[in-house]
Amino acid sequence: MRPSWTIVSALCAGLTIGSPTRAQCPSGQWGPSYGPMTTFTGAVLDAVQPGALGDAAHLHIDLVLGSVSAAANGYCPTEIGYYGDLGATFADEYRIIGPPSATPVAVTAVLHAEGRADSYWFDMPTIGLVCRTSYASCSIQETAPGVSKNWPVQPCVTPAEIGEDLRLPLLHMPGEPFLLSFAVAARSGCSFTSFTTQLRFEGLPEGYSVTSCHGFTQPIPVATRRTNWATLKAHYR
Repeated sequence: MRPSWTIVSALCAGLTIGSPTRAQCPSGQWGPSYGPMTTFTGAVLDAVQPGALGDAAHLHIDLVLGSVSAAANGYCPTEIGYYGDLGATFADEYRIIGPPSATPVAVTAVLHAEGRADSYWFDMPTIGLVCRTSYASCSIQETAPGVSKNWPVQPCVTPAEIGEDLRLPLLHMPGEPFLLSFAVAARSGCSFTSFTTQLRFEGLPEGYSVTSCHGFTQPIPVATRRTNWATLKAHYR
């Protein structure tokens, strides 16, 4: 019988000074895979799913920083068994900011994922050894199908060490709004999973940056001069 969860969330709409959230910024939804889903409208979400021995899962989304952290824990003995299960779908509207251009600017949105998804074997008296595998997933897309990844690839073989870049090529004029959609999920499977994601943009030309409706800003890249060892020694004498 599936346990019924009481799910608690704390929504925070406050952003860094100088980056106010607009009312028309995209909203998101969060909840367990079996539902129901709850809408959130701010730039920051903190969601917690209680368990019998502490938090079964937690989810933190910060669209200002472009980061997510997700974790789920579980315990399988039937008398107090529980498992964590939380996920979210959300989006933000981005713009490439910089000098006017006669042609679109090519950049790559990179979603870096890092963490671990573990597996657990336990002995069921009636059927013997059973494998329960934790699960982690994330995705980024502008238009379908986008780029997605699920861990682990081979359940109950080895723990899934997560360390991967999901790369999404983009092509837009400066100032043109474009929507990026994201999804993350963490399920415990009697063991645990914990991972983070971080968004960045690669390939921006000098003098250009990326901003978003929810307040994300990537610094403008600047040209750097190559300095040789002789010059450095002379500078510090």
